Amino acid sequence: MITVTHRENPRVRTEVSSDDPLEVSEIISLSGLAPRDGSPVHLYSNGVRLMQSESVSPGQVVEIGTCSLIENMVVSHISTKAGRSSIGAGELPDGSIGHAPGGRIGDSLWVVRHVQHRSRKDTRITHAQCHSFNLEGDPYSVGDLVRATPTPDGANSLLFDPRTEEWSILLRVSIPGNMDAEEVRERYRGLLWTIRILSTGDGGGEHSGVLVPKLTHLPAARRNRS
Repeated sequence: MITVTHRENPRVRTEVSSDDPLEVSEIISLSGLAPRDGSPVHLYSNGVRLMQSESVSPGQVVEIGTCSLIENMVVSHISTKAGRSSIGAGELPDGSIGHAPGGRIGDSLWVVRHVQHRSRKDTRITHAQCHSFNLEGDPYSVGDLVRATPTPDGANSLLFDPRTEEWSILLRVSIPGNMDAEEVRERYRGLLWTIRILSTGDGGGEHSGVLVPKLTHLPAARRNRS
C-alpha cells in the first residue's frame, strides 16, 4: 500500500494498493487526486520532487501537488536573436509570455520565472523572464543557458533547483575575458544576467558559469554611461 496525501491540503489522502513498486506516473493516475483539467501535477517524497522515471515502494508516503514554481512552455517564436544564440518565447499557463534563453521554436520547456512586467504596447500582456532546466536526471548540463542576479561583486548567485523548488544551487559567475570586469560589475549590477553553464557539481553541488552579454538586457541608461 502506498499512501498519497495532497500537498495543498494534507487532510486529503488516499491509498494506492500495490505489492510492487510503482512509477510516479502510475501513482498519480491511480490516486485519483490529479486535476481533471490536465494541469501539471507532481509527486514529492520528504519535500523533494520525484522524477517521472522514479518508483515508489509499498509502505512509502508521498505528496501530490499542483502548486509549483515550475511551468511548462512551448516555444512559438524567437524574441531575441544574437548570432547563434537566442531567447525563445511562448505562452505560459496563465497566458503570460515567457522568455527563455536557448529555447528553439517547437521546444517544450520546463521553466521558472524570475521577473515579469506589463507590455508597454499592450498592458493586457505580461512578459515573464524565465530559464529552463531538465526534470529528468541532472537539472543542468554544461552549455545550458540560465538566468540569475549575482551578488554586487558579480561573483556568486543561487540557481533554481527543480528537485526541491528552492534557489539553492551555488553558481559561481565569471565575466568574459574580453570585457572589463570592473565596468561589467558597475553596469550590470542588480540586473538579471543570462549565464552559460561551464561546469556542474554532483548532486546539486556548486556550478560555474559565464555571463552572456548579448542575451542580457542592459538598459539604455547604463549602456550610455562613460
